[in-house]
Amino acid sequence: MRSVLLQNYPDLEFIVMDGGSTDATVDHLKRYSPWITYWESQPDHGQSHALNKGFARATGDILGWINSDDYYQPGALAAVGRAFRETPRALLYGDWCEREESAPGLITHHERPAFAFQVAAGGRTLPSHATFWPRSAHQPVDERLRFTMDAELFKRLAASGLRPRHLARPLGVFRRHAEAKTSTIIEVARAETAAWSRTQPWHTHWRWLASRALDRMRSLFAR
Repeated sequence: MRSVLLQNYPDLEFIVMDGGSTDATVDHLKRYSPWITYWESQPDHGQSHALNKGFARATGDILGWINSDDYYQPGALAAVGRAFRETPRALLYGDWCEREESAPGLITHHERPAFAFQVAAGGRTLPSHATFWPRSAHQPVDERLRFTMDAELFKRLAASGLRPRHLARPLGVFRRHAEAKTSTIIEVARAETAAWSRTQPWHTHWRWLASRALDRMRSLFAR
């Protein structure tokens, strides 16, 4: 919450959805409530359901979310706001950092520019903690998904006509630890991705292959 509030972003709409935590979460929410637009702490049907409830309350022009494990880099939202003034119909994503549970410092991951077909075909996965889009183009999150709800949403947004735009600066920090989903239910991600792939028409698979080949060529020419 501090990483969001310390952005000092004008007209920030900050919505916090908690699934009924029994730790000190509610105490923290009450402490920060003067600066939070809306918060609730009650049982839900999972992360995707909580996201849909939060997005349904949003009235701002730009949407994004960050999980409780992660945080934004200083100045991230100002950079995002400037970028959207230049490209209002963007699926905007930036570089990001990773913090290991017991390792000092941050590991920076540099994303690359992408075409819409690459994202829509699943050839490029965008980081949810560093991705933003216009509310006018928003679509509900698939509540059947437990892990890949972000990737599936970004595929639909790219297919709907939003143009991916890469912002070459770290926007968010992903914290990797033993209790994170990437550590505990990674098999769910594989199953959900495989199920999505089986529902796609034949040309989606060719676009995925074309996306991988394009990225490979870019890597070779960048050396």
